[in-house]
Amino acid sequence: MADFFDAEGQALFAKFFPILQETGKIGPLELTLLGKGAAPRRVSVSATAIRDAAGEFVMSRSIMYDVSELHAARQALHTLNQEQQAMLHNDLIGIAKIKDRVILWRNPALERIFGYAPGQLQGHTTEEMYVDREDFLAFGRDAYTVLASGQHYRQQRRMRKLNGEEVWIDVNGVALNADGESLWLMQDVTAMKQYQQQVEHIAFHDSLTRLPNRLLLADRVAQALALCDRTGSMAALCYMDLNGFKPINDQYGHDMGDEVLRVTGQRLLEQVRANDTAARIGGDEFVLLLTAVIDPAEITVAMERVLSAIEQPIDLGEGRVVRVSAAVGTALYPQDGTNAADLLRRADQAMYVNKGHVSAERSR
Repeated sequence: MADFFDAEGQALFAKFFPILQETGKIGPLELTLLGKGAAPRRVSVSATAIRDAAGEFVMSRSIMYDVSELHAARQALHTLNQEQQAMLHNDLIGIAKIKDRVILWRNPALERIFGYAPGQLQGHTTEEMYVDREDFLAFGRDAYTVLASGQHYRQQRRMRKLNGEEVWIDVNGVALNADGESLWLMQDVTAMKQYQQQVEHIAFHDSLTRLPNRLLLADRVAQALALCDRTGSMAALCYMDLNGFKPINDQYGHDMGDEVLRVTGQRLLEQVRANDTAARIGGDEFVLLLTAVIDPAEITVAMERVLSAIEQPIDLGEGRVVRVSAAVGTALYPQDGTNAADLLRRADQAMYVNKGHVSAERSR
């Protein structure tokens, strides 16, 4: 009979046949039966010994059931279970089953992402994973409303590790049942977010002064004009060109010229309000966007303060102390233009007029 088994079955037969002879019974055992010209079948075999009058083993009586379909189903379930276990215990995506915002089950990746020891999160509330209590409550209001409607919830948000460090987490959740249990997948995307922020900063900021560039300035102007329309206030674009920069650049070199531009940019940044914008749009040209202006006199006061800061001495080291000043042209919204391009052009024209007046005064 062993000739009809595969190698695994033959090994089992060799192991259990002596047991059958000794005890009189074996099974059920599952074996693969090989048929001539037919596909192998999985069978369940039980055998009973038949003995002679002296009690000696004569033969066996075997009962065999074809369990091929059952075996295939079990194998498929086993493979699926292995795949599920591999997914659940992956190293990248944290997974948690949660009820009433308490962790019922979690995988090791979740604890690694948030800096907890194995088992430390089990049974804990998720509140300690949020930046603060208000953030915890706000997430609950938003996310669980979505889950209650039968939809997935997904968001990238700041969360907090055990040591207090903030990380960006891609959070993806779905309701599991009517008992309020939900399944959450969480992936640390901090590195991706940081890279994204760096790329965006490079795209919208001047590399030398780190001030907003022309692209970001245009966006800020569009926002400021929309705010003016809603509030009935004004906005001012102040175009500035440095006086005395070229001689410094020629005398001390481009590195020192760059330092003058960096210092000037920093001084501008220090003089503007949080809702205003200081930008460098090229060369030694800067623009200030002043928002929420009620009285044009506010612009005069602000620019006097800015120009005074620019004109302070700049120490380049090794006894080299230089000064620059700035010619300014201002355009006011909505009086001088209704869009960013028109306002910038009017401010630029006014600046050149002022620069010409300064040059004329100095030549006298």
